[in-house]
Amino acid sequence: MEKIQCDKCGADNFNSSKYCSSCGYELPKTIVTDTPQEKPAKAKKKMTMAQIVGIIVGVATASLASMFVQKCVFPKPDIDKVMVETVNTINKTFPMMIDADTRIDNAMALPNKTILYNYSLVNYENGMIDTVMTKNTLEPNIINNIKTSPEMKYHRDNNVTFQYRYKDKNGNYMFSIIVTPEQYK
Repeated sequence: MEKIQCDKCGADNFNSSKYCSSCGYELPKTIVTDTPQEKPAKAKKKMTMAQIVGIIVGVATASLASMFVQKCVFPKPDIDKVMVETVNTINKTFPMMIDADTRIDNAMALPNKTILYNYSLVNYENGMIDTVMTKNTLEPNIINNIKTSPEMKYHRDNNVTFQYRYKDKNGNYMFSIIVTPEQYK
């Protein structure tokens, strides 16, 4: 796949990227032309521990950004209103590459005090990774982040449920992680 260089920081990015994976700067638009080529057989890619850790860091970063905006910008009004305003604010920075494989696409405030984060694993298709192993590796780290992060205190105090939904590079659903107040209290 061809690469495009960021005008701001000089980092190499995939030509299909909208934002720089290094600095988040909007990349110049490129025209992708389809050239008929033989497609090599795709080898199944296994996620490495470093990639899983990168996903965890991305989840923590999005959560911290959400909490920071919420704490600094909004007083303590109705929780549902706070959640809607918070996700609207952080969505202005999305989509954003978390690491080489993970992009956070958006966040949504759902009914019943629930926040949904939508992620894409941009280098993987369904069947290329062991979703059960990946989910089982991510979930305890996400729960621990919610339990221990000072920025998550407001959400803990208000019994917010968190959903993390992962899709493959084609937008097909892969797996979800749901963290309820009972899991982090």
